[in-house]
Amino acid sequence: MQSIWDSFYVIEESRNKEISGTGLGLALVANILDKNDVRYEVTLKEKNIHFTIWFDTQ
Repeated sequence: MQSIWDSFYVIEESRNKEISGTGLGLALVANILDKNDVRYEVTLKEKNIHFTIWFDTQ
């Protein structure tokens, strides 16, 4: 599941890039979060993908 953060990664090979996008969105998000030392994760529960981001409230 870690490869979901890779640039140009698309889960389903049958997806049409014109409809589903380039696969850059999550890579950009991960890069921004990493540069700001924000903790995040992705988990798969049954057939649902869950994204969690922890924000420092200080």
